[in-house]
Amino acid sequence: MLIAFGGLPGTGKTAVAQTLARKLAAVYLLAGYAVAKDNLCLGLTVVADSVNSLHVTRSAWRSVALEAGVRIFEIELIAGRRFDCRSCFGCLRVQGEGVPRQRMGVVVRMVRG
Repeated sequence: MLIAFGGLPGTGKTAVAQTLARKLAAVYLLAGYAVAKDNLCLGLTVVADSVNSLHVTRSAWRSVALEAGVRIFEIELIAGRRFDCRSCFGCLRVQGEGVPRQRMGVVVRMVRG
């Protein structure tokens, strides 16, 4: 499974992505499509952390998941006000292929299956 985080700088992507990676015992990557694909092909879950603001980068992550034969969850953080994502996951939205938008409270359960 590939979990690709996106969002503008300062929205808390890294804090949230690292927290989720620890909870899932997943590989955490700041970037690197080839490294992500290699780990996915080994059967590992990958949490990728990047801005992902361009269609080309989002498409690249989708291609990595497709080539590795895994499902992708795309998670975008949006900061509407000052907050600390280490203690508040209410700002997080997740959407995967055929998955409705969800709050962080169900993300870990959802990606674990």
